[in-house]
Amino acid sequence: MMRRIFLLSMILLGGIIQAQIYDNVLSFASYCAPINYGIKIKTNIPYPANGSGGDMPTINIEGFAYGQQKSIGININWYVWQNEFYYASNASSYGGYMPKIILAKENDKIVIFLDDKTYCISFRVKAFGGSYSQNSYYQGWTYADEPVSGTITKTLSYKNAFGNVMVDGKLEAKEVKVTLTPTADFVFEKGYGLPKLEEVEKFVKENKHLPEIASAKEMEKEGVNVGEFQIKLLQKIEELTLYSIDLNKENKEQESLIKSQANLLKSLNERLEKIEKAKQK
Repeated sequence: MMRRIFLLSMILLGGIIQAQIYDNVLSFASYCAPINYGIKIKTNIPYPANGSGGDMPTINIEGFAYGQQKSIGININWYVWQNEFYYASNASSYGGYMPKIILAKENDKIVIFLDDKTYCISFRVKAFGGSYSQNSYYQGWTYADEPVSGTITKTLSYKNAFGNVMVDGKLEAKEVKVTLTPTADFVFEKGYGLPKLEEVEKFVKENKHLPEIASAKEMEKEGVNVGEFQIKLLQKIEELTLYSIDLNKENKEQESLIKSQANLLKSLNERLEKIEKAKQK
C-alpha cells in the first residue's frame, strides 16, 4: 500500500516538475536603436519531429513600448497539430501594445516574431512550460532584428474576452467586431411594409429625424448602442435601396412611354407630310 502511495506521489511530483514556471527566460531592450525588420525571439522549444504534439507553453511578455507610450502585457499559447500551428493557437493582451505576432518553425525550433518597429521598447519574457517541457527548452533564448525565414508560419489572432467594460476616454482599435442578431435583411422579405415616402417626409418634417432612429437629444442623453444602431442604419439603407429600385422601374416605364409617344408623333408627322404632298399634287 505504501509503495503504491509512493509511486502515485512520484507521478504527481513528476507532472509538477515538468510543468514549471520560468521567470527569467529572456530580457530585451532596444535602447532606442532603430529596428529594421522586427523582434525575433529565438526559443529553444523544439518543433515536434512528427509534426504533432510537443510542448504547449504559455509565454508571457511584459514591458513598455516607449515609442507608443503603451505598456506591454501579452500572453501567447500554441500547439502543433498535423505539421502546423493549431487554429486554437492565439495571443491575448492586457496592455496597450498589440503588435502583429507570427509563430514560425526555424531550424527545427519555434520562434516568436513581433512584427513591429516601435523605438525604445523593452520587455522580459516569462513562461509556463507545458506537460512535456524540459528545463533546456527555456534556457539560452536569444533575439535578433531579422525577418521570418521559417517554412511553417502562423499569424496569431488576439482573443481577449471581456464582459461589461467602461472606458472613460478614447477607445482606439484596429478592428471592432460586433456580434448581434437579428440583422436587417427582413426588409427584403415579401411581406415587408415599406413606408410610403409621403409618410417619411411628414415624419421628418415634424420630428427632425428618421423614423425608428433616436433623435440627437436622445443619443446625447442615453448614448448609442453601436450594434443596434448599425442594424437600424442598415435597415434604412435597405429601405432606400428599395425606393431606388422602384424609382428605377418608374423611370424605365416613363422612358418607354416617352419613346412610344415619340414614335407615334413621328408616325403622325409622316402621315401629315404625305397628306400635304398629296394636296400639292
